[in-house]
Amino acid sequence: MTMMGAMQLQAQDKDFWIFLCFGQSNMAGQAPIEQQDMAVSDRYLSMATTDGADRKLGTWRKAVPPLCRADAHLGPVDWFGRTLLDVVPENVRIGIVSVAVEGCPITFFDKDQNKALIAKEERDWMNGILDQYGRDPYERLLAMAKKASKDGIIKGILLHQGETDAYNDKWRKTLRKIYRDLQQELKFDSTAVPLLVGEVVRKEYGGICGHANPTINDIANHYPNTFVVSSEGCLPSADNLHFSSEGYRMLGRHYALRYLEATNPTLAETCRQRLAATGLDQSSVATSTLAVETKRNGNMLQVSASEAVEKVDVVSFSGQTVKTYALGGAKEFELYMKDLPREKLVFVFQSTNGKVTKDVDLTAGNDSPMSYQPFSTPLTKDQFIQVTIVVDDIQRAAKAWAAILDVPMPEIWTNHLKSNGDYPYTYRGKDIPCDLQMCVFNMGSWMLELHQVDQTASTFREFQDKHGYGVHHIGFEVGDSRDKIISELKAMGFDTERTIGIYPGSSWTIVDSEEVLGVNLNIKPKR
Repeated sequence: MTMMGAMQLQAQDKDFWIFLCFGQSNMAGQAPIEQQDMAVSDRYLSMATTDGADRKLGTWRKAVPPLCRADAHLGPVDWFGRTLLDVVPENVRIGIVSVAVEGCPITFFDKDQNKALIAKEERDWMNGILDQYGRDPYERLLAMAKKASKDGIIKGILLHQGETDAYNDKWRKTLRKIYRDLQQELKFDSTAVPLLVGEVVRKEYGGICGHANPTINDIANHYPNTFVVSSEGCLPSADNLHFSSEGYRMLGRHYALRYLEATNPTLAETCRQRLAATGLDQSSVATSTLAVETKRNGNMLQVSASEAVEKVDVVSFSGQTVKTYALGGAKEFELYMKDLPREKLVFVFQSTNGKVTKDVDLTAGNDSPMSYQPFSTPLTKDQFIQVTIVVDDIQRAAKAWAAILDVPMPEIWTNHLKSNGDYPYTYRGKDIPCDLQMCVFNMGSWMLELHQVDQTASTFREFQDKHGYGVHHIGFEVGDSRDKIISELKAMGFDTERTIGIYPGSSWTIVDSEEVLGVNLNIKPKR
């Protein structure tokens, strides 16, 4: 493969079109490079954003795959540039500057957030990728873009990212900030440089992160000169997270056509006609005949399928498989979900004739109607013993409460929550120790507790991450009725295993009731 030093491009050339590309694994490219991908025009160049055997950081090279890094594969940008070159004037060259980090959130490209986040990264494989970019993918993209813009004109920005976190307005706003940061640093005309955002693998093709597409598709409704690139017809690979080689080629053509539609409708029509004439606007997408209905009942997911299901993969919204159920062919069955993480998950049902996905939110309540039958062993006001508040700064909160109540400042101590021999402690069914700073105000017949949590997974950390600071639970001392009350709460539809801690002489059980009651319950035999 030929190296092309930047000195060969003598001065800024208005006919050298530069495109900045960034994102995560699908932008990096995850599909095999085939023989048809190796024939590349001399007019299609890629600036090396990392060092490698076939590239030197900051220099131009012929855009032979892989483009992103020497250890990447075929991606959408490979055929983006080739498709453009088929219709633009012959004096135009295309230059790509691509930075992508597999599995990364959008915040890895936010210059004001990424350093602290990257410093906490513990996954060795991701750290290996980050090391290639000097542990700052935004800064590497910016530095190489500045270098490239000395040779040509920045004409567009391509993003393919969102499998990890494109599920809310925060993602959309962060992406817009990144675009503005690049615009201010590179001083390009934002009205002339469109932002092209690609869809992930679609749910109807079995895409396990297809739930990100509604957020991606909404972005063009909020910001000018922002365009969504469809992944219709772009086939997935076997993992249903990444595209196949042909899927990437099709997606690259979609990026090129969308860019031309945004900037030059005449060339867009020419491109559309050429793709149609050669059949390159078509893809043979297999349609699954499998249909699945699900209903959640506590920790059970009841499933009814139109045909025998061989297996079910449970995948996180970031694309990681967390569990596989091997069924061997069943149409009516139940899946026990107690050991699954309490987060939004994708269930991928697979039969011999195809796949279908269903989103299941394990942070929410049941699908089944809640029972409102009166308890045979009701909670009473005389059993009420506790209000527990999660606070930001326990020293400050305790001083304020002491002043308000006109009482002495209570002792603050650290409670090490962990299993110990015959005394287990579990959060969401898992043995996960954590530390909790706490103090107690004696209010007579009840206690006011303040808790400051660490970063470890716990019921209190879950509450703070979801709601901020506030009342986590109210407690009841129920004596020998504990098991009966827990059983009735469970029958009512509540998850009674959010947290269970046993200590000498008693126990505490946090019942996940905040969605219905507005607060969690703590059921204790005795204090």
